[in-house]
Amino acid sequence: MSPTDDFYLHRETYGSGKEPLLAFHGFYRDAMDFMVLLPSLGGKYTIHSFDLFHHGKSRISNMGKPLEKEKLKELITLFLRESGIESFSLLGYSLGGLTAMACIEFFPGRVKDVYLFAPYGLKKNRWIDLAEQIPFSESIFRKVIGDPSIIFKLFALMNKTGIASDSMYRFILHQLETKERRQKIYDTWKTFRNIRADIRKIREAVNRNNINLHLFYGSSDPIEPPVKANVLICGLKNKNVLHILDTGHNLINEKTNEELRKYIL
Repeated sequence: MSPTDDFYLHRETYGSGKEPLLAFHGFYRDAMDFMVLLPSLGGKYTIHSFDLFHHGKSRISNMGKPLEKEKLKELITLFLRESGIESFSLLGYSLGGLTAMACIEFFPGRVKDVYLFAPYGLKKNRWIDLAEQIPFSESIFRKVIGDPSIIFKLFALMNKTGIASDSMYRFILHQLETKERRQKIYDTWKTFRNIRADIRKIREAVNRNNINLHLFYGSSDPIEPPVKANVLICGLKNKNVLHILDTGHNLINEKTNEELRKYIL
């Protein structure tokens, strides 16, 4: 896909179906992540899977420049025009769910099916919102990249007092265990901090255009628990869209094909 200004979105294409599906992966993954879902999706869809910024081969020339919604729309519009795609479906996992939901806002009359797996952004993240309100938060985050001990101590205390569950505590430790991971979290946060899901617009788009929406959550997900889906579901005409799998946050795996096949029409 042609670069626009400071941003270049790389994509991989696989699957043999006649219908295009735009896919956006989760944090610390890449565009090949959905290959594992080809047994359920590959017959109906050709999957155009994008590397999110700071992942895979997508690039940002100005690292300090946040991604704005209009720029994201411009990038996706360019891809659709270059590929000759009019109508399409969407798949988003975790952080990639935020981009998939933005596409519903951008192109409401062109979207057919939507598969969201534990999408980030349906409900505000209280920890990120709190951090962004702290003066000099960016300088604090930069220091944590080099020395995360204060964060580890904070979450250990939260775990001990019951504020953070054991699974949440283990997840945080894993995500922050290396300097490379901490740098990627910081860079990704800076780039996507201005991309927010407009739940009202998404509800209206789904209802007005009869978009075939499916929300998949893990029953023991410590990061994006199923209860977060309620903020979207409560305003939908069709409320039978929630599917809870017996797993945690790792929803993109071979077992998920069995569940997906139930909803591929």
